[in-house]
Amino acid sequence: MVRSARNNQFDFMSAVGILFVIFGHYYQPPYLFYPAYAFHMALFFFISGYFFKCTWSINGKANIIWKKFRKQVIPYFILNFVFGVISVGLSKFGLELGGRLIWQNFLVTPFGRGDQYFLYQASWFLLTLFFVNSVAAVLYCGKKGIDICVAALSAVLLWIGIKYWVQPVDEGYRWVFINFSVRVIIGFFFFSAGYLLHIFEKEVQRFLISPLALFIAFISVDIVNANFADLPYNILFSDLGQSNDQFAHVITTFCIIEIVYWISYYAVRVLKDNSFVYKVGQNTFSIMIWHFTMFWMINVVLYCFGIIGFKDLSDVYYKWYPEKTWLLYTAAGLLGPMGLSYLYKRVSTFLKMKIKKYL
Repeated sequence: MVRSARNNQFDFMSAVGILFVIFGHYYQPPYLFYPAYAFHMALFFFISGYFFKCTWSINGKANIIWKKFRKQVIPYFILNFVFGVISVGLSKFGLELGGRLIWQNFLVTPFGRGDQYFLYQASWFLLTLFFVNSVAAVLYCGKKGIDICVAALSAVLLWIGIKYWVQPVDEGYRWVFINFSVRVIIGFFFFSAGYLLHIFEKEVQRFLISPLALFIAFISVDIVNANFADLPYNILFSDLGQSNDQFAHVITTFCIIEIVYWISYYAVRVLKDNSFVYKVGQNTFSIMIWHFTMFWMINVVLYCFGIIGFKDLSDVYYKWYPEKTWLLYTAAGLLGPMGLSYLYKRVSTFLKMKIKKYL
């Protein structure tokens, strides 16, 4: 499989991941696959690692970090300010959708749970991904032997990070630093797995796409979950559910990623190249940023019709009969951000053409 600007199989996997992000933040029908928090963010780090391009040179590494900074960190803080202004503006109408426009909400809270502004809290992923990419840029060099050792080191760090992780009571600066560091370590581990897959994909793909691999993955998840693990966990926030066997979660996460890989491999052989599901996978950034806003806008409409109370508008996790309305909220969470992305591209292209014309 050749690295290219677009890869239908991994666009499909991204679409699965972002769909389960929406399920995790609103409601997931119990009959639909595995719980979202068991795998969805680990899947995104895995996909990012698969497409990571490393280099041996110092200048090349610096360029990678700078490129990721421009595409991940700068947009994060620009949007952080935008959502801060929105939150403060809505607070004038009695809505509590985040904190104030203070320096802690720009320099500290984003590295914690990223919940400084409720409509924006899903975007914590961008900062973590930047640091994971930066670590990868420094450590990976394109030499198989060295890169395998680095990946092994990430597994050791994962073991240390999970084995000795204790959730602190004090949510001060120390808590933020520890929590973010562990999140980067865990993210880097799954990122490294994706990176190694691309290196050895020719050797292992025949097994990964076999019926036997799918059977082993399904059975492993069921066995581990029945005996060791509690599937509704959030591994990237060091929330390991009710299980004391932390590594059972790593096994189940990898098995679910394998299931998604297997399904995606065969799905792309049936779907057309212009399939809608690929467009979803290509718009994961916009969907991740704006889907909470779309949930909120639906609640605003429900409030205007007198269906829900005003206080419910301050809760972005508010669910109005979720078992009946999940399809509505899911559609809004997908289609609304995709429409914004399309509009942004059209407007930005138009403005660039106008500026170029006058210059």
